[in-house]
Amino acid sequence: MEPKQLDAIIDIKLSNDHILDEDLLHQGYHKVGSYGRSQSIWIWRRKQGTCCGRLKPVIDLQLEKSKRSSVLSLSGYTCLLPGISGQYLWIKRSSHEEEEKDSIVDLYITTGKMKEAADPIWIGPGVGWIRVDGNFNRGILNSYDSFLWFLPARTRSMELHMSSPIRYFSYSN
Repeated sequence: MEPKQLDAIIDIKLSNDHILDEDLLHQGYHKVGSYGRSQSIWIWRRKQGTCCGRLKPVIDLQLEKSKRSSVLSLSGYTCLLPGISGQYLWIKRSSHEEEEKDSIVDLYITTGKMKEAADPIWIGPGVGWIRVDGNFNRGILNSYDSFLWFLPARTRSMELHMSSPIRYFSYSN
């Protein structure tokens, strides 16, 4: 499916138990997949409603070890709770109309053994998908690893700024 045919994701929720899963399902969220110990990721698309325009499209995701980060906060990221295997997912929403063109339109989870270079965990779901840095099922007792991938509405050429966890993107039309 072409990214432009998909609707923007405007909210992401994480769950770590069946009660929260049922609540999110009842609210209308769609489950993307599961990773680890009963942990799941859920999304809400723009076509489902925007809370009177308060919810703006998500344009970036970061997985960090801390739920407090002045660098991420000052860069416009919000930490999602609960944590994921002792880590935290941070989301960045668009702040103006031009950024909305860079919205994330789909998420995908791959699982496997990240220590094995030929494992399917390293294979993204298709062209244009970006892997969020980090293992979503981190821990020494876990039998498999999990990667989260996102598909932006516009193709991105990613460059990492070496002194900061923040991504800087250039776009091609």
